[in-house]
Amino acid sequence: MIETAVRNGSDTKTVLLVDDHAMVAEGLGAALSGFDGIAVVGIAVTIAQGLSMAAGLEPDVVVLDAGLPDGDAPDAVARFLAAVPGGAVIVLGSAQDSDAVVRALEAGARGFLVKDQRVAELADAVHTVTAGGRVLAAQLVDTPVNRLSAPATRRFNLTNREIDVLTRLSDGASTALISEQLLLSVNTVRNHVQSAIRRLGAHSKLEAISIARREGLLGGGPASSSL
Repeated sequence: MIETAVRNGSDTKTVLLVDDHAMVAEGLGAALSGFDGIAVVGIAVTIAQGLSMAAGLEPDVVVLDAGLPDGDAPDAVARFLAAVPGGAVIVLGSAQDSDAVVRALEAGARGFLVKDQRVAELADAVHTVTAGGRVLAAQLVDTPVNRLSAPATRRFNLTNREIDVLTRLSDGASTALISEQLLLSVNTVRNHVQSAIRRLGAHSKLEAISIARREGLLGGGPASSSL
């Protein structure tokens, strides 16, 4: 673990770098910390180490290498967002694999840049994503943008019933209570939950709720369909 900076003020955006090439990451960290309003607070060389550091550091942005050996990038994106619910993730990868770009963005990444871009562009991206925007490298094909412009319900293909169940769970209802409310068996409710977890690319019920909430999928009451 390498902590390279501390918060310098309330407007400073803190960044955690996750890259298995330590020397490259250290150079990037030093360069990125040279920009006003950005502090690189840590460097991790594995996803596991990064998740451990993220829980303690609570960075504003995680900059994640798309090719880490100990996990899949889209899966890692979801896990970092679950570990730091208020944070954002920018993935650094290749422009050649458009499917990887789409999957990372669908998992919740706020940006995808390619590794031959200038550090200044990454610095700009940090400020953009922390302000709620998205960033894509100019070299990337239009496919990710087109797919991500679709409503979240269509991108994740959740049924109305799955959204209904997740909404009730997020409001604190138990599986047994939801079963009574919807006149469904407990096993059927559990099947809806497991299906929603798979569709959202989550690892647990809590992570699925977190992703659904972030994507604006959770409604204020029962869904209109019983699909």
